[in-house]
Amino acid sequence: MVRHSILLCGALGTVVVAETGYAQEQGSLDLGTLVLEGERIGRTQAEASPAITSLDPEDIASPRNNNLQDAIESLPNIVYEEGPYLPSIRGIDGTAGVEGSTSQTAGAQPRVPIIVDNVATPVPLSATTATTGLWDVEAVEVARGPQATTSGRNAIGGAVRVFTNDPTFETDYALRFGAFNQDGTATAAAMYNTVLVEDQVALRFAIEGSEGEAFVDVLTPGQAPFADLIERESFLNTRVKLLVEPDSLPGLSMVFGVSHQDIATTYDPGLVDRNGTGNVIATAVAGFKVPIRTEQTTYSVRASYEFSPDLTLEQHLSYLNQELDTPGGFRSLLDQQITQFVSDTTLKFSNVGVIDRGFVGFSYTVQDDDIVDRGAALPFTVDGQIENIGVFGEVEIGVGPATTLILGGRYEMDDRRRAFSAPVLAFAQTSNTSEDVFLPKIGIRHEVSDTTTIGYTYSEGFRAGGIDFNIFGGAPFFVPGPPAALFESERLRQHEIYVSGQSLDGVWSYSVTAFYYRFEDAQVLGGNPAAPFLIGNVPESEGYGLELSGSYNFARGFYASAGVGLLETEITDGGLSGFTGADLPRAPNFTANARVGYRSPQGLNVYADFRHVGSQVYRLGVPKLGAYSVVDLGLGYEKVLRSGRTVELDAYVKNLFDERYVTRDFDGGALFDTVSIGRPQTIGASITLRY
Repeated sequence: MVRHSILLCGALGTVVVAETGYAQEQGSLDLGTLVLEGERIGRTQAEASPAITSLDPEDIASPRNNNLQDAIESLPNIVYEEGPYLPSIRGIDGTAGVEGSTSQTAGAQPRVPIIVDNVATPVPLSATTATTGLWDVEAVEVARGPQATTSGRNAIGGAVRVFTNDPTFETDYALRFGAFNQDGTATAAAMYNTVLVEDQVALRFAIEGSEGEAFVDVLTPGQAPFADLIERESFLNTRVKLLVEPDSLPGLSMVFGVSHQDIATTYDPGLVDRNGTGNVIATAVAGFKVPIRTEQTTYSVRASYEFSPDLTLEQHLSYLNQELDTPGGFRSLLDQQITQFVSDTTLKFSNVGVIDRGFVGFSYTVQDDDIVDRGAALPFTVDGQIENIGVFGEVEIGVGPATTLILGGRYEMDDRRRAFSAPVLAFAQTSNTSEDVFLPKIGIRHEVSDTTTIGYTYSEGFRAGGIDFNIFGGAPFFVPGPPAALFESERLRQHEIYVSGQSLDGVWSYSVTAFYYRFEDAQVLGGNPAAPFLIGNVPESEGYGLELSGSYNFARGFYASAGVGLLETEITDGGLSGFTGADLPRAPNFTANARVGYRSPQGLNVYADFRHVGSQVYRLGVPKLGAYSVVDLGLGYEKVLRSGRTVELDAYVKNLFDERYVTRDFDGGALFDTVSIGRPQTIGASITLRY
C-alpha cells in the first residue's frame, strides 16, 4: 500500500500546495532572499533542495515551542519524541548506537547531530539535545539526508542547525514570563543588547529557564530512592556574545561567545500501562528511571574577514566542557566528563573562472571522554578519545542561463581510542581504530521559471566504526555475549529529485521531494544476536519515499499549510541478525501535518495544528508501536504601544484531546523495562515584552 500511495501522491504533486513544516504565514518569508546559513555557500531557500527546511523565525520564537523538539516534530518524515533522544530523519535513527550506556561504552557519535552556533552536542545521554532552548534564536535549519560537506562528521542522516542571534548595533531588550500545567512549571526568559562602542562593539546577553515537575509521577516511590528528583525538571540556559567590528580593520568581524546550560531531568519518562490509557506514571523499578544532572559550558570565537565582495575567510574555534552525574543508588553513581575542541576554517569565494560561487574548508576535532561509574552493580571506567580531520568543499558552476551544476565532497580521517575496565567482570581492554573516507556530492539545479525550480542531488554519508563493551555480562544481569565486539563503519548513499516553487507575490508555495538510499553496515544494538546489548552491523538496507509540503495565504488574513511524508524501508540483508525483510527502526510509513489559522491586522493570531505519526518499531526485534495523532491550538495577540514597545500575549493547548501514546517500548523484564510516552495534554500561557 505504501508504494501505491507514493505513486499516487507523486502524480498529484503538481497540484498539491504545501509547505515545509510551518515555515510561512501570510507570505512573511521570501524564499528567494532567505539565506540558509548552514549551507555555507550563500544558498537561499529557493535555490536549495526542499530537503533543507528553514523554520519561520516567528514560529521559532513562539512560546508554544518549549524546546527544539516542539519546533520540528511536525516536519514530514521526521520523528522526534520526548526524552533525551535525537530525531529520526527518513528512517535513519539519529540516536542509534548512542542510546543509554552504549553512548558511554562505545563512544559512538550521533547520526543526526544537533548543532548550535556551529557546535555539535556530543551525546544524547547528556539530555542537552532534548532541552535545546529557542529563546533569542535567529534560525533553525533541518537538513534531511547526508550533510558531509556542510555539517561535518557523522551527519549521515541529516542535521539540525540552530543559530542564535548575534549582537547588533542598537539597544533593545525583551522579557518573557510563562507557565503551563506540567504540575505548575514556570518559565522565564530575558534578553539585553547594548552598544559599547558605536558601530564597533556590541554585547548581547540572553537567559531562559524553567522549573517544575515532569509529567511522569512515580507510582512506587519506595522502589526509587530518588523519587522526588525523578519527578523534578529544571532547565537554565545563559548566553553572552560580544561583537567586534573595528573601524581600523574594515571587513573584519569577530563574535566571542560563552554559553552555559544547567539541566536536571529524568533519563527516560515511562509508564505502567503499555496501552497508554492509564495514568501517567512510572514504576521506577530497580531505580532505572534515574535523575540526571548535566552542565555544559561552551566557549567560542567566530571571525570573518572580507578581502573583497568575492572572497571571505571564516574561522570558528570552540571548546566545550560537559559534565554529567547521577545521584547513585542501584543504577549507578555516575560521573561523566566530555571535552571537545573544534577548529573550522572556511574560505568562501565567487566569480572565479567558471565557478559562480563555492567554498573550501578544513576542520579539526578532538573529543576526550572520561567516564566513571561507581555503582555497586555496574562499576566500570571508560577513557576515550576521538580525533577527526576533514577537508571539504562545494562549488556551483553555471552550465546554462538557468542551469547550475553542484560539485562537492569531504575527505575525512577518523582516529579512535577506547579503554574500558570493569572490575566485576574482571575485564579490561584498549582498542584503537582508524579510517579514511571520501564522500562525494553531485547535483544539478534548473530554474524552469521565476516561480519553479527542479533539481537532483546525489550525496553520501559516513559514521565511523569502533568497539563496544558488554557491561551487563556479570551478576546480576548475565546478559549473553562476548565482553567486547568491534563494529564496522556505516555508509549511506542517497539520490534525491525535487521540484519547488513560490508565487511572485508570496501567496503560495509548494515542494515535492522524492528520494532513494542504500544503507550499508548500519550500526544497531543486537546486530549480532549472540550479543544483544552490543552494537553490531546490518549489512544492507534501503529506503525510499516522498515529501510534499507547502502553504497558501487566503484573503482576509486566513492561511493554511500542510505536509505529508511517505516512507518505505527494508533491511534487504540482515546478516547474522536475522532481521532480513524488517523495517528500519523509527521509520513510520506515513507522517503528516496541517495548520489552519487567521491573522488580523490588529495583531490577533489564532491557529490549529494537526500532527500524525504512523506505526513504527523503535528498535529491531520488538513489536510495532501504534500510530498516533495530536491536535494543538494556539491564540496570540501582539500590540505595539505608542512608546514603540511591543506586548505579546500567547496561550496554547498541546495535545488537545489528551491522546495517550507510546513512543518506545522494550519489555526487558524488571531490570531493563523501558516504556516511554508522549506528552499528555498541556495548557500554557505567556506574556512577552519587547523594548
